[in-house]
Amino acid sequence: MFPRLLLLTLLISGSIGCTFPETTPIKQWRHVEEGAYAADISPDGTISVVSGINNGINVWQIGEDTPLYQWSHQGEGNNLVVSLHISADNTHVVTADREAFALWSIETGDPIGFWRIDEASIRDVAISNNGNGILVARSNGKVMFFEPKTQRRLEFLGHQEKVNSIDISPNGKFALTGGNDYIAYLWSTDTGQIIHTFTHPSRVTKVALDDKGRFAFTADSQSKSQVWNVQSGEAISGLSFIARQKIFTDAVFSDDGKYYTVNGSKMWTTLAHVADWIFCLTRTDDSGIKQQGITFLLFPMKQEGIEVKPIITLGGSHTVNTVHFTDVKVPVENRIGEEGKGWTYAKGLLEHERTGLAGLSKSLVELEQLKDNARSIQRGNGNLMDDSSYKSKIGELEIDLLATEFTELRSLASAAAGGEPGPESSILKLKGTEIKQRIQKLTVEASGIYSSAWGDKGVGPVFAKGGTAGYLNSRYFTIYG
Repeated sequence: MFPRLLLLTLLISGSIGCTFPETTPIKQWRHVEEGAYAADISPDGTISVVSGINNGINVWQIGEDTPLYQWSHQGEGNNLVVSLHISADNTHVVTADREAFALWSIETGDPIGFWRIDEASIRDVAISNNGNGILVARSNGKVMFFEPKTQRRLEFLGHQEKVNSIDISPNGKFALTGGNDYIAYLWSTDTGQIIHTFTHPSRVTKVALDDKGRFAFTADSQSKSQVWNVQSGEAISGLSFIARQKIFTDAVFSDDGKYYTVNGSKMWTTLAHVADWIFCLTRTDDSGIKQQGITFLLFPMKQEGIEVKPIITLGGSHTVNTVHFTDVKVPVENRIGEEGKGWTYAKGLLEHERTGLAGLSKSLVELEQLKDNARSIQRGNGNLMDDSSYKSKIGELEIDLLATEFTELRSLASAAAGGEPGPESSILKLKGTEIKQRIQKLTVEASGIYSSAWGDKGVGPVFAKGGTAGYLNSRYFTIYG
């Protein structure tokens, strides 16, 4: 398995937009004063290299307040380095402006070589372990692979338009390149032979290779990003995002691949503020129809990256919440069933859940209580149950409740015979929650003006306390589940 970049989808409400909570860094260091052209961080997180607008190229040891080295392409002139890359083994850095690229040693801080490109401007650079191979993308669609020690040079001519992003395997044997021709290529730096072709609906803006040789990441300028198996060339995971012209700045694969990383938000989560665990339907692949590529994850609520914010309902109660997820790590063993089949499992859960949400047994009890309460309300020489209009409403409600109960009994009989809940579970949920709403409404009607009392202090009949709040809360019964 491997990590996925995940965006939580709001499946119940039908929305796929997500928000992200603001976070505060544990500690921060300023590596550039007035903006940066380019930056990279070493795979082990110990070294960063930043090209600043007015302070050249600085190499930093993470956590230090002064740079380890200060480099420059143009001497005393303005810094114009717009691309750089640290090798996977932390030994070398390649830097590039639009016309030239340079190779540097991290161990000594010394420059190893400087080469100028006259044919077309440089778009991106990448470097392999020990500085043995340098990849240079150009605006004319060509990609050059160059070996500084042997001076061997190979031109890749697969792209028809300018190349935007490139990466190279640590051993320097494979290159991944993406451009304005809507295509990313994985190819051999020994022969220039194309190994896999990854197509997109718009220009490819970011590519990345897994240092372990397992996966490739490609993203375009609109809404498609994909993780590919580099052995088979098949798409195995994707990230859905809703943001016009969103551009990825980097993509990194974890070494162990033993967890999913969950980001996004989930609305209307009942009792999340007291829950110990949560299950989420997460998007792990967007290559198929919307019902596919959803994975069912179960994980603890008490962990870093989970923030619960209350939603106070119209009736003044706190039962539902918004839950925000920021880089929440979920072990692969916490996945329920197979990856990508979460919606199938969710449909099975909903069929059983909806039968329970109907709450018919509780409604039968509440209806009898409502009739008893109505008999305690005096109306002329009798009580409220003697009122023909109110009695008619109670009668209609009782008939509907009885009919719905028979539907539930048929469903239970089918289940007892080995059958599965069918569409009747949805009918039960809808009719059952409508009945709950009607009971609340008739309670308010029976309470009269006393149902308006708000808070802990009630007036009038005991059953009138909280009547309006209960009625207002019941309005959402028909839309949940």
